[in-house]
Amino acid sequence: MAQSMNYCRRKQWGLAETGTEIRGPESLKPFVRNLRDAFPDMHIDLEDMVAEGDKVAIRFRVTGTHRGSGLGFLPTQRSIDITGMTIIQIANGKLLHGWNNWDQLGMLQQLGMAPGLVHMDQFLEKRA
Repeated sequence: MAQSMNYCRRKQWGLAETGTEIRGPESLKPFVRNLRDAFPDMHIDLEDMVAEGDKVAIRFRVTGTHRGSGLGFLPTQRSIDITGMTIIQIANGKLLHGWNNWDQLGMLQQLGMAPGLVHMDQFLEKRA
């Protein structure tokens, strides 16, 4: 994103395994560096944004081509198109907390690194 955010040394959740906390900009840098390495053409579209009080909710879409090894495995040359949401809390112009939810499993499936055991459309099928 073109716009930068000042960070307090507070917490981010949802960027790694469940329960993993990221504190401050230094802890966030490897996450961003690895994604940019894995997807050098990564594009993030902010599709919706809602603000209330000291919180902002953002719905986003990420697209890109897996051309680097930043995810810990060799590039697949496959494209991804995933979505996610984040809520950030701001205090005194700085990011205080962030809660993130993005389609990590969908990304790995699109890259051929996770089996597609269930087709999600089957949840929409009528059953007796």
